[in-house]
Amino acid sequence: MRPVLDPAAPPFGRTAHDWIVLLCGAVVVVAGLVYMFTTYHYGRGKAAAGDAVPAK
Repeated sequence: MRPVLDPAAPPFGRTAHDWIVLLCGAVVVVAGLVYMFTTYHYGRGKAAAGDAVPAK
């Protein structure tokens, strides 16, 4: 198997095996964005926020 960025590789002769890391990364990023924007878990927490620096 040749590296993805092999300069000697033909420009249009690549297979899915050459791009599997890119494809899987795109799936993970898209799934994470869909989860983040559809569930809103980060906005419903009851933990204290904004109290790291005491008020003067």
